Amino acid sequence: MSPSCIDFLGMNILNNLKKAATETLRYVRKLQRSDEAVKKRWLIGGAAATMVVLILLWVVYLNIVLPPVTQVQVEEEIGPTALIYKKESPFSVFIRGAGVVTSRFGNFVSGAVDTLRDVIGGREFSFEGKEINTE
Repeated sequence: MSPSCIDFLGMNILNNLKKAATETLRYVRKLQRSDEAVKKRWLIGGAAATMVVLILLWVVYLNIVLPPVTQVQVEEEIGPTALIYKKESPFSVFIRGAGVVTSRFGNFVSGAVDTLRDVIGGREFSFEGKEINTE
């Protein structure tokens, strides 16, 4: 490629970056002028997206940095005393732990609902309030 072609491509990329930056600033200014509900919605969505990205990056980082050190004993029918150690990655341990936590939480919730049904004993409750005159 000739130097003039490289300069042309460099200028094109530079112009596109400038255009993207000005469009982004224009959108941020528009968001600053919007009402509080829109700002709060963007704040919650941005914070949630950032948390998801950070957790995913953290899990990937742990998979790369930590060697597989957890060992699970798996019995096979090779012999009566033969044990094979299967190495697990930190990500698989994390997923398995999350499964255990969610299943125990589900059991807790279903137990709490059953206990509440036993306490109530099939009785129906209704809450009635005073009528407020809005005139």
